[in-house]
Amino acid sequence: MIYKGDNPVGIDVHVQHLQKELHEYLLEKWGIDEKQYDCYGIAYRNNSAIGYIPEYYQGSNEYVDTLYNDQMPVTSFFGIGKSDNIVKNDFVTDVHIVFFVNLEVIKPNITHRGDVEVRTDVFNCLNQQLFGFELNRCVRDVSEVLAEYPGKAKDNLIKTLDIHPNHTFRYNMTCTYDPNSIIN
Repeated sequence: MIYKGDNPVGIDVHVQHLQKELHEYLLEKWGIDEKQYDCYGIAYRNNSAIGYIPEYYQGSNEYVDTLYNDQMPVTSFFGIGKSDNIVKNDFVTDVHIVFFVNLEVIKPNITHRGDVEVRTDVFNCLNQQLFGFELNRCVRDVSEVLAEYPGKAKDNLIKTLDIHPNHTFRYNMTCTYDPNSIIN
């Protein structure tokens, strides 16, 4: 299922456009349905009793934890940098997208560990430089993938997030956008 915010402005507009494009592309590419993919927009870096965790704001003062869910074959969420650079009339910000995937569900016909194939599928969509995004880096080390979320939540997951059939990775990007952007 795709989780998008209401009335996006600025960076949220660009993230929602990319999120929708990526969601549709991966559902078709991986032959899965919406019930197998939780695709979140921007998750906030919130402090909790067990450290920092990425949480998606769903409205009415309610947040959803977007960390790994072993019942969901694919989960992804976007994170944004702590500041924006200003270039002329535009903002430039760091954006990352984190993926937690079950390789056996996503690539069932591959007899080896299909992590490279899964990352390549995501790369092929993100590398189109859509909606002001420019791809910079692929991160495979789980502790670096979740670097912004230190604490027990991360520590408890690190041991299992990249052991078959699980695979965790992230793509780092920059997004150049008009801070006054709105959805048309």
